[in-house]
Amino acid sequence: MKTPALGLLLLWAAARGAAEEAPFVSTETRTVIASDRVRVLDRGESVEFTGRVALSRGGDRLTADRVVTTEKNTLAEAWDRVYLRREWPGDPARWEAWGDHGLYDTHTSSGHLRGGAARPARALRTPRADDPGTGRFELEATDIFFRNGESTVPVRGGFAEASGGVWLAGEEPALHRRTELWSDRMDYDGAREEMVFTGGFARGAPSAGSPVGGDRPLARQTDGREARELRALRLAYHPGARRLSLSGGVEAVFLFETGTVPSREKLNNPAEEKTRVPAR
Repeated sequence: MKTPALGLLLLWAAARGAAEEAPFVSTETRTVIASDRVRVLDRGESVEFTGRVALSRGGDRLTADRVVTTEKNTLAEAWDRVYLRREWPGDPARWEAWGDHGLYDTHTSSGHLRGGAARPARALRTPRADDPGTGRFELEATDIFFRNGESTVPVRGGFAEASGGVWLAGEEPALHRRTELWSDRMDYDGAREEMVFTGGFARGAPSAGSPVGGDRPLARQTDGREARELRALRLAYHPGARRLSLSGGVEAVFLFETGTVPSREKLNNPAEEKTRVPAR
């Protein structure tokens, strides 16, 4: 019987042995799928993989309980316990993501994860050991996308997008600072090491003391016993540079260790920051 792979290398096995324990370090651009069981569907137009499914392509690895390939085997759709790891050579960090449903395009090396009714999709970004300054953070949203751009050539840092109830939290141990951001959408440019947050949000985050919602993105930074909340039409977060910039309808609230709110200032110019230190 003619194999319907059409250039996509499909490998499956009921037992994988020690090879399954080896770390994934492949830099090849071919696609390999391994699973316990496989079925050819629709006269070879699609292939179904079930049981410990693992798809690998270059620095990407996707695992799930079930995967079906279509579109001449260039599109893989995944269900149940979907996990995607992205770690291309030269990238400053590793991305990991979890969801109930996923899509992966082998032609463009792009992935999409969606959360379920009980929990949104989640992602974790961990900097490489030799490049710790890029920052570690976790992300939650209804939908999370990863892509390399318009070509199949990996772009340093890549691109990521999140939409629907976006929540991001990052830790900066050297500064004893925690940064959280809420919005409707987040666009990440790895080459620029920039995350842009836009759109209001309706629900709070899973952390304690999460906000009710708002018509603009919100950033909350905590330094020891002091905290500040910043709102603007556009928030740009640069974790590597430890910088947060705001533009359009900026509002800042400063919370001091007494728990009081000494001032609330709406700033027409985001470069101007007005604060009022409370009497001690």
